[in-house]
Amino acid sequence: MPRPNILAVTAGLILATTAPARAEHVEITIAVSAVPGQVVTALGGVVATVVFDTDAPPTASNLNSVTFAGVAGKIDGVLYTVPAETNPSSANPAPIVVDGPITSAELVYSQSGDGSMIVRLIMGGATVTLTVIAPAGPFSPAMLSLPDAPAAYLVADPLDYRVSAGLLTGGTGVFASVQRINASVVAIGGVSYNVRLVDPPQEACSAADLAPPFGVLDFSDVFDFLVAFGTGCP
Repeated sequence: MPRPNILAVTAGLILATTAPARAEHVEITIAVSAVPGQVVTALGGVVATVVFDTDAPPTASNLNSVTFAGVAGKIDGVLYTVPAETNPSSANPAPIVVDGPITSAELVYSQSGDGSMIVRLIMGGATVTLTVIAPAGPFSPAMLSLPDAPAAYLVADPLDYRVSAGLLTGGTGVFASVQRINASVVAIGGVSYNVRLVDPPQEACSAADLAPPFGVLDFSDVFDFLVAFGTGCP
């Protein structure tokens, strides 16, 4: 019998898990949006996705923290710069677009303070960061692999949590944070993240394999090529 979805909705924060237990890879999707009038350096938002292999050993560890590398991911964001003297509601009409596969990613668990899970994706000069204070799972600096249960990455207490995320590129960024203590909620913008188990990322079989399903050349690859050609992509 399939495991039920778990969904918790609070002001500005959505946490969800789905667990089709078929593969030892965890996918984390992060969504950030700014709200006019809030304390942000830009308006806009981002959706970023990263996959971690839960069988892979850490890339670094010490007495205080442990780091795991991501195996694939994507960042899709847009920023509208806002001069300090300008009301955020009148954003610059020329957007900064961030779109493409990541160049690297990491998940760091730090034991300092209440303990935090930090997910960081990098694509060129753009960085997306998610921070979850006191995640629910059995995280520790001594862990040898990541948990393969999606619920392990969520907040431990739905009535007491701190979650923040943001996108920074070229000195401009958007930031969102939600903190809840009992019934009191303080939010800047909106932040959400979703965790689920997925199959291992597919790899392209050649430079012409532009679209999924990867590992096979089909009309999807032709279509993506024609779209890129039509837009003048070099």
